[in-house]
Amino acid sequence: MASDHSNHGLLANNTNLVDDFEEAFQDNKEELRTDAEQNVAKFIEVAKQLETFFLQRRLQISVLKPEQLIKEDCSELKQELARKDELIKKHYEKISIWLNMLGEPHPPAPVANGVPV
Repeated sequence: MASDHSNHGLLANNTNLVDDFEEAFQDNKEELRTDAEQNVAKFIEVAKQLETFFLQRRLQISVLKPEQLIKEDCSELKQELARKDELIKKHYEKISIWLNMLGEPHPPAPVANGVPV
């Protein structure tokens, strides 16, 4: 019976240790959550400041050098067209492979900007 009593005392101490451990973990988890929320809020604030800076610079450029914005827009459009032409070319290559697999004749090659794709 004495060993039952001593085992019960150890069990009670271990249970307290487990409870203490779980409580410490929960407290640490709350601290981590608070820290993460603060870091995210700081990141968002700095991102907004950076966006404001770039928008202000863009506005200054549009006033001082409006032709610069037009050149940038044209450059971006040319890059987009080149990217889309490349995508179309890849699609036609895949169609050609699929037609070969099916044993069908090839359709005429598409022409973009006067050049066969």
